[in-house]
Amino acid sequence: LFQPLIMSALGSLYSQQGYAARATEILLRAKDEADKLGHETSKVAVSAYLGAAYGQLGEVQHALSLLHACQASARQKGYAGIEALAASAEANILASQGGHMLEEAMDCLQRTIEFTAKLGALPFLGSAKGLLSRLLAASGRTDEAREELVQAITLFDQSKMTVHLQRAKAAL
Repeated sequence: LFQPLIMSALGSLYSQQGYAARATEILLRAKDEADKLGHETSKVAVSAYLGAAYGQLGEVQHALSLLHACQASARQKGYAGIEALAASAEANILASQGGHMLEEAMDCLQRTIEFTAKLGALPFLGSAKGLLSRLLAASGRTDEAREELVQAITLFDQSKMTVHLQRAKAAL
């Protein structure tokens, strides 16, 4: 019963470490296992992680389609945390596409921030604000960037996220 969740976490870790091909392989197995077990939450969640992995592999359109479907499914089922995860993954993919996609990426991050604030997910909220700060700075909106970074620092401190806190303070 827990295998799809464990495989999803493992796939996410591989993706975060830059091993997108391995992550995709594990996540596809997790999706198959969730289908066999009828585990709805896992089926939706694995799509968010798969979208991120496909984005790393350069399959941007496939990744975005998967993430949009994931967000719609999560919204329909009331899985706000998974919807936020998918919106964050979408923002990262859009941001990686460069300047012409920054506004769309920032819109995704604003949705992520709204979700995570409602859920009280402070570490996730801090990460979203930190990324928003970088995108605002890249688009020349330095005052807004600084404001978001200060908020991220506060959230990192409250959440005891020491590595993120150090990096954010260095960027300030």
